[in-house]
Amino acid sequence: MSKPFLRHFEQGVLSSNYDLAKDALNLAVRNSYWTSSRERIMSQFVVYQTEKGSSKSDLGMIIPQVVPMGTITRRAVENTWLTASNAKASRLGSELKAMIQAPPGYCFVGADVDSEELWVASLVGDSVFKIHGGTAIGWMTLEGTKNEGTDLHSKTAKILGISRNDAKVFNYGRIYGAGVKFATSLLKKFNPSLSEEAARKTAIELYAATKGMSEKVSKRKMWFGGSESIVFNRLETIAEQSQPKTPVLGAGITSALQKKNLNSNTFLPSRINWAIQSSGVDYLHLLVISMEYLLKRYKLDARLSITVHDEIRYLAKEEDKYKCAMVLQIANLWTRAMFCHQLGIDEVPQSCAFFSAVDIDHVLRKEVDLDCRTPSNPTAISPGEALSIYDLLAKKEIQELLASVDEDKLLEYAVPQEAKPTELLDKDLIGPNKSLFIKMQIATSQKEFNEHKNIFLRNKRRGTQSLDEYKNTYEKQEILQGSFGDVSFDAIQDMIDGLEMYKETKKTKQAKKTAKVNDEKTETELGSEPAVSNVPEEETKSEINYPLREMTRFKPKHRPMFR
Repeated sequence: MSKPFLRHFEQGVLSSNYDLAKDALNLAVRNSYWTSSRERIMSQFVVYQTEKGSSKSDLGMIIPQVVPMGTITRRAVENTWLTASNAKASRLGSELKAMIQAPPGYCFVGADVDSEELWVASLVGDSVFKIHGGTAIGWMTLEGTKNEGTDLHSKTAKILGISRNDAKVFNYGRIYGAGVKFATSLLKKFNPSLSEEAARKTAIELYAATKGMSEKVSKRKMWFGGSESIVFNRLETIAEQSQPKTPVLGAGITSALQKKNLNSNTFLPSRINWAIQSSGVDYLHLLVISMEYLLKRYKLDARLSITVHDEIRYLAKEEDKYKCAMVLQIANLWTRAMFCHQLGIDEVPQSCAFFSAVDIDHVLRKEVDLDCRTPSNPTAISPGEALSIYDLLAKKEIQELLASVDEDKLLEYAVPQEAKPTELLDKDLIGPNKSLFIKMQIATSQKEFNEHKNIFLRNKRRGTQSLDEYKNTYEKQEILQGSFGDVSFDAIQDMIDGLEMYKETKKTKQAKKTAKVNDEKTETELGSEPAVSNVPEEETKSEINYPLREMTRFKPKHRPMFR
């Protein structure tokens, strides 16, 4: 029986009336993992410890044949350890990872980043509002928990009638830009009892509620009306840049997927996938570098053992295991803080600041309480420890460690004033168009969307709104904070009046000039003379979004900015 049918036999969808056929199917299921993995496992590069007078020791290590950046998302590639499945009671050899044991006196200390890619995607959406939980998916990511069944994957599984693991595949497919056709095929695969029509109807309804509807705005597709429209728009904006960069460390995409090198096939799902997964690689890099610094700073005997995408494991000395777990929590906090800061939110929610648990174990496995019993390993493996941040803080040695820390005077360090990659996404949005851009995305009807769209396009055509419209909008506090800074409307009006007086003066002077002076020379001279403004100098130098500098450099040949 071919591999795609084995899962249906395990689930009881397929069966047989003959005992011999059932035994054959059971053997096929039991041996499927070992059959596909045997050659890779037997060909591992193993180095044994040698001692004087002996040829071979029981202590050795495997050096994985890893390609550090093997994909366009910069993820590592390795065909055995990075793809090894968790131990399953019915699969021969599936306890593979648990056979890797720490040497005497050492243990593995590590953790899995909780919903890493989902959090990155939700944070990108929340960056529009500059507040955590500003979007529906952002709120669910922060408040939902796997144990209570309130996280996104659990909710999706319940709605669609599939398992949580299948729901994860479905959700990430949606976030990465897969369409209704892909969702329909997944639903049928995960729930074979669904008909084609029922699966398609469910997919369409789900996409309408989450992704929403789309329409062109300024030659660009915009999603609106869905609970996750803002997230999709933000991710597509990142992917559609001429030179896309990850929001945190600014890593660029391969030139093969830059817009200038693409034709009719834009590979948009691949580029959205890159934006999230490559950000996940940024997360791993920040985590590893932070740990490297902290281990040296506190002189802990530990070193990096292996990373598997969103998992990280250190080999630590037994006496340093709790300290290593604590600095891993601190490194994670720093990494989350860096992500939030780079996306314009200078806060870190406590619900995601720390790992839900740090695993301390003597073998490699997904969870410390898995016994890893399989047909080839009938003996249960003793459990390890899983410690939350509260468990660690309660330990005396951790309290002593934290008490001995000499706090750095952070104010002595200069903060680099570099433009964040996400700041480039909104560079064309001026004044109230920022809020209108958001209002279009959260519109609940086509009529509401069109109303905001018309105002948005009108503002974009003339560059800004009239002064009266600006004033009304400002007084209603509907535009984003900082559009006018500390400059009052009276000051702006005085400046405009001064510019009008300046225009009249220049017209009088121009009339007295001789006819021999050509128009080009006249315009050059007029443009080089300084403009007169009634606005105090300190106000014109304000760091504000409103284009005061352009107005104070007003030239007579230009038309007034306000009418």
